[in-house]
Amino acid sequence: MHLNKKPYRRVRAHSFALALALTLASACHQGIHTDTSSATGTTDAAASSSAAETASAEDTGPTSAGATMTSTTSSSAGSSSAAAVTTTTTSETDGSAGAGATTGPPPVCEEPDQTLRVATWNIAGVGAPGSEPYLAARAILERLGADVVALNEIEGDQDLEHLASLMAETGYDQLVAPEQNPFGDLRNAIISRRPLTGALIHDPALLSGDPEANDVARSFVQATVDRPEPCADLTIVAAHYKSGWEPSDDFRRAVEAARMAQAGALVDGYYMLVGDFNEEVDQGPHDPDPLSALPDGLPVTYSLGADLAALLEGPGVRNEPFFYLRDPDWGHATALDAQQLDGDWSTRIGSSRRIDYLMVGPALLAALSQEDALVTEVYSSEDEPLDVGQGLEKYGEPLPLETSELASDHRVVVAELRAP
Repeated sequence: MHLNKKPYRRVRAHSFALALALTLASACHQGIHTDTSSATGTTDAAASSSAAETASAEDTGPTSAGATMTSTTSSSAGSSSAAAVTTTTTSETDGSAGAGATTGPPPVCEEPDQTLRVATWNIAGVGAPGSEPYLAARAILERLGADVVALNEIEGDQDLEHLASLMAETGYDQLVAPEQNPFGDLRNAIISRRPLTGALIHDPALLSGDPEANDVARSFVQATVDRPEPCADLTIVAAHYKSGWEPSDDFRRAVEAARMAQAGALVDGYYMLVGDFNEEVDQGPHDPDPLSALPDGLPVTYSLGADLAALLEGPGVRNEPFFYLRDPDWGHATALDAQQLDGDWSTRIGSSRRIDYLMVGPALLAALSQEDALVTEVYSSEDEPLDVGQGLEKYGEPLPLETSELASDHRVVVAELRAP
């Protein structure tokens, strides 16, 4: 299968100078996309209500042969820095052989470019460098060696700085994270060893088409991993749905799943929907189903987007998050099976709950249907002594049994994908 690469739509781009340890951008920026392998970071954010922040790069529609997408970013290092211009050029041909053209078999996506190891992990706070949680998290990241890791529960600005230190010590040089959230301070993030061709923070107002929409607790983070042609790029959308057992919590999870499905539907090609969904895939709908009215207990600043408000007043909002993630008219994604080496499916330490997921879109699912194209695991350091001949290859020495519990109250869900 060969998927044509297409330019990534960047709603807004900013640039700011930063040290390796990651200096946060000013509060007016909504998100940060940092390449810590150089002294320059790039901010990609969804549109905000601030008229002063005008879009510096816009999608001009489908590209034709030789079309050019240009994004302009200005540096904040110094008072009068010159603007930097980054240009990406893509070409499409009609497949005919012109003068001097050569024919032959098409290029093949092969190892190691074919293989990506992707993980999702509610890290429950990185912790200060040198602390027990920090050292345990570092050991787990090194042991698993994932190319891309989606993280939940980065606890504010200081924890972002801790994350920058953790990245530097474990070989990750790409970071996508919001600077703030509409509700609370817990944030999602994506870190990567692979180059990223695009990154953004999803805004419910843009997803819904309603500028007043404010119905996602923790902003979704999206990153597109660059894979050399003819390998298809992979886009990852990471989320952390509202927790809790109240009717308002059920409602908010359903809404967030619908929003995440909308985000996935915007991706052309391979995509994954990942994160802590605070819901079990086989749990089924909550009562009542469907929902036809806003529940009590919503935050004062919560505002349901007009599209879902109309659904609420019509056929109703399904009170089942995985409905929206899996339904062909919405997310059309499939949860990958993953389990611990001892056969346990749970991802929440201290309970039997499976609430952290890697879900794949239909194109990627088809590519993974071939033999030996997928290996998955819910990693638990308690399983290190097991010799069961399954799971992922690990790196370095086995970890102490208590490492997972010291790092977080969630286990890592990881998959090795071999897709063209």
